[in-house]
Amino acid sequence: MIDAHLATLAPIRRERGGAIDALIRTLAPDAAVDMSYRMPTYRRGEHFIAWASQKRCFSVYTCSAERSAAFRAKWPKIKAGVGCVNFKDTDPFPIDDLKTLVRDALKPSAEILAREAAARGKKAVRKKEG
Repeated sequence: MIDAHLATLAPIRRERGGAIDALIRTLAPDAAVDMSYRMPTYRRGEHFIAWASQKRCFSVYTCSAERSAAFRAKWPKIKAGVGCVNFKDTDPFPIDDLKTLVRDALKPSAEILAREAAARGKKAVRKKEG
C-alpha cells in the first residue's frame, strides 16, 4: 500500500516519503498503517502521524501543535501549521530531528499530554463564555 503510493510521487517526495515511512516503522513497529484521507497514516491507539505530498510541499501531520513543538522550535524557518510541518522541496529534511516529532506524535510524554489537556480546557472555557 505505501510502496504503491510512493511510486506515484516525484523523486524528492518519494525520497522523503520513503525516509519518513522507514523512520516511523523503526520507531513504532507496532503502529497500524492505513491510507486515511489518501495519506499514509500510522496509529498507536488514539495517537497518529501522517504524511502527504501536497501541491507545494511535503507535509507531516500530528494530532496537535504540542506534538510538533520541539521540532518547530529547532527548525523555525520551516513552515508549520497547528498540527503539521510543511517542507518545501528546497527545505532541509532533517531525518534525525524528525525522530523527536515521530516519538512525540506516537508516544507522547506525560508533559505533552498535560499541555494538550490544558489547551482543551481553555477551549472549553472560551466556548462557555462565547
